[in-house]
Amino acid sequence: MKKIFTLSVMLILCMLTFATDFMRIKFKNYGCIEKYEVDIIEEVNLEGSTTAIDLMRIKLKDGNIKIHEMSIIEKVEFEIGEDTSSIGDTTSTDSTVLPLAFSITSDSTAEVSSFHTCHQHQNLDSISIPAEIQIEGKKYNVTSIGSSAFYKCPGLTSINIPEGVTSIGSSAFKGCGSLKSINIPKSVTSIESSAFGGCSNLTSISIPEGVTSIGTSAFWGCSGLTSISIPEGVTSIAHYAFWGCSGLTSISIPEGVTSIGSSAFRECSSLTSIYIPEGVTSIGSSAFYKCGSLTNINIPEGVTSIGASAFYECGSLTSIYIPESVTFIGAEAFMVCSSLTSISIPEGVTSIGSSTFEECRSLKSISIPEGLTNIGEHAFIFCRSLKSIDIPESVTSIGNYAFSGCSNLDVTIDNSEDNVEVGRYTFLGCKSATWLKEKD
Repeated sequence: MKKIFTLSVMLILCMLTFATDFMRIKFKNYGCIEKYEVDIIEEVNLEGSTTAIDLMRIKLKDGNIKIHEMSIIEKVEFEIGEDTSSIGDTTSTDSTVLPLAFSITSDSTAEVSSFHTCHQHQNLDSISIPAEIQIEGKKYNVTSIGSSAFYKCPGLTSINIPEGVTSIGSSAFKGCGSLKSINIPKSVTSIESSAFGGCSNLTSISIPEGVTSIGTSAFWGCSGLTSISIPEGVTSIAHYAFWGCSGLTSISIPEGVTSIGSSAFRECSSLTSIYIPEGVTSIGSSAFYKCGSLTNINIPEGVTSIGASAFYECGSLTSIYIPESVTFIGAEAFMVCSSLTSISIPEGVTSIGSSTFEECRSLKSISIPEGLTNIGEHAFIFCRSLKSIDIPESVTSIGNYAFSGCSNLDVTIDNSEDNVEVGRYTFLGCKSATWLKEKD
């Protein structure tokens, strides 16, 4: 078990015996000079410098506690009659002094392990993490933010991560619903699972060029996110990475990405366009599930599989090009794509899964290649604009309700070899269905 330390720099001022006496502290807080009558002042100091203090906790004369995030101390004065005291630095591991706790990870490094009193200090809205800490006289570089370090901190609106941090752990900022801005330094190479999950007020974020992986659910539920820059070097977009980012309007996936994980952009309801580069070989199941504003998408050559429900209920999608490299289209892949008018299935595809084009009510034409052997149940159910379809001789199985409800469809099925297995109610409600049952 890692030994947990809490860093703070604590100043203890002697209190006067006379009730009329008091101490004043003057500091710069977001550019404003404020004065407080205080009994005790406790401060966190970067590298021992009074010009780079990040956090201050003060106890007012009325007994209230205030926590402030500051960038620069302008001047600190303690006035007791004519005597002015200077600030001195001491280290402390007293966990009651500073909300941030650190865990030593090596002889020279440490990580932020927790903000363990964030629920007690909801008035602390901004934090700047130190680049270096000192514990028992020894300095450690802060190189990581640990798992769940800031999990569900309700009042946190902004945070500055220093250069030198290389990883943001799983669920590090998960559930920080008030978080609006965050600075991710260029040194970061890894953003782990659910790192920013549920940060619904986060509006934009820039991922550094050194990042090679975006973890599962990394930005899940970031509904306020309108833009994001994914750098070159990222090779995969993990499952659920941007699920529920309903404010995201467009995104460009960089060259080098080879896979788009399951539900990666699920329910990104404002997404109108997306660029998928060459090199991507698979589009995971539900990858663009309910992306209702998506009007068109280009699937590049090289993609071999389109997962189940990949474009489910993409109601604004009017056309889509499926390259010849595709050999697999999953069940419900284009289900309820109600604006889709035409589609051509590549020759390498041998099966159309169940409900693949169910309720594609604007679909007027579809090209099915020779070599296809199976049309799954409900595959084209309620495709009411479909007027004709050529079913190749290679088809040996047509599932239940496959064309049911296609009220304008005239279809001819060649079963002269008696080798086509047809399910129940396959052509129920069709305009006409003609069977060729005998050899010419």
